[in-house]
Amino acid sequence: MIEIECPKCHTVFEEDESKFASIVQQVRDREFHKELEAQVATIKAAHKSELEAELAKAAGDAREETSRKDEEIASLKAQMEALAKRQELEVETRLAEARREADVLREQVKQEHDAAESKVREALSQAALESERKRAEVERTAGERAARIKSLEQELASAKESFEKDRALAVSEVRQQLEGERDRFRHEAELARKDNEALKQSAEVQRRDAALNLEQLIREKDKEIENIKNLRAQQTVKMVGEELEQHCETEFNKMRAAFPNATFGKDNTVEEGTKGDYIFRAFDEDGTEYLSIMFEMKNEEESSTHKKRNQDHFDKLDRDRKKKNCEYAVLVSTLEKDNDFYNQGIVDVSGMSGHDLMFVIRPQFFMPLLSFLSAAAKSSVKYRREVERLKSESVDIGFFNQALGEFKAGFGRDYEHASAKLTDAMDGIDKAIKQLERIKESFRLTETHLTRANKKAEELTIKRLTKSSPMLAERFEALSEQDASPVEPDRIEGPDDEIGSASSRE
Repeated sequence: MIEIECPKCHTVFEEDESKFASIVQQVRDREFHKELEAQVATIKAAHKSELEAELAKAAGDAREETSRKDEEIASLKAQMEALAKRQELEVETRLAEARREADVLREQVKQEHDAAESKVREALSQAALESERKRAEVERTAGERAARIKSLEQELASAKESFEKDRALAVSEVRQQLEGERDRFRHEAELARKDNEALKQSAEVQRRDAALNLEQLIREKDKEIENIKNLRAQQTVKMVGEELEQHCETEFNKMRAAFPNATFGKDNTVEEGTKGDYIFRAFDEDGTEYLSIMFEMKNEEESSTHKKRNQDHFDKLDRDRKKKNCEYAVLVSTLEKDNDFYNQGIVDVSGMSGHDLMFVIRPQFFMPLLSFLSAAAKSSVKYRREVERLKSESVDIGFFNQALGEFKAGFGRDYEHASAKLTDAMDGIDKAIKQLERIKESFRLTETHLTRANKKAEELTIKRLTKSSPMLAERFEALSEQDASPVEPDRIEGPDDEIGSASSRE
């Protein structure tokens, strides 16, 4: 326990060390505040004196500047008065000169006015004479015009009468022509009606003939279909004892004269392990190729147990066609003999196979398809030549487009890499911003907690500290009664501050 003596009443009482330390800290804080207030007052007094000195100096400078300006104003006023006097004399002088010039001008104007008035009188007399002359001339002209108008009216009446006669005659002629045209049209319409009836009869006869021809054609097609169905069990008569490839080559040689500038032979070049069966190429007189066909021949024995489908050969045929730069791909096949779809003869399988310009045919349609494609391609030779010319002219454009494509590809790769790096950088920035926001939130919460702690420390007094100690409360109450103006420390900060704050929060 430590004894404490009151500085007012000199009463001695005992306190433990923790409370004594709190009271000592409170006294130290009060002394620090007093010293701080004294220094602040000293600084304020010094600043006030310096400010007053500067104000006095500024007032003196202002007075000097004011006196100097007054002198300059007086000098300027004297100069302005002298200048005004000089200007007044100059104005009087100029007014006198102007008056003299005005008198001279007035005399000149009067003389000119008299001369002009005499000229006007002369002009008026001449104008009267001229007017009289012109009036006589107008009267004479009016008489002539009246006579001319009367003559024109007579001519107009005669012309009108002649026009009426001509119009009646023209109307009569036109009516006769129209009636003649009407009769001619009626006659032609009658002839057209008769021709129409004859055409109808002829069309009916042609329709009957066409129906007969159609029936005959249907019977022939039925026979062809029957022949095609016979392929289900055996090969055609032409193929008895022959292989499919030999049959197609024989058929081509029979019609060799129809393809003078064409080649048809086996594909003997193996590329990437595969090759086609036959290649057909047709050229024009200039040696320009206008048709190329890759043929694949597929035959199957009746006794074969491993039946294959035509579509199993589409992909290989397309690859062989592309390797040899052929335009068309044709599969000559006897596979799937019971399939009515392929038994049509010539089947375009471009859609179902996914490969352009691909056909499946039966052997007997080999030459018809070849002739048809050759005729169709030959008609486009002129356009192919034009395309080749344009290709040769646009080779530079092709190189340019290739270079442009390479540039675009390289630029696209660089852009993608840069975009990825930029995205990574932006993600890093976003993460850093989120981390800084979390740190900012931590600082804000710390500031809030410190503000609350400071508020509770300011509200802490000796009375609150001694609230749970009846003995200290009685002693302070006794001191208050003895002293009319008791001394109570304002606020202290002690080791029990955080404990009191925690207990108040709880």
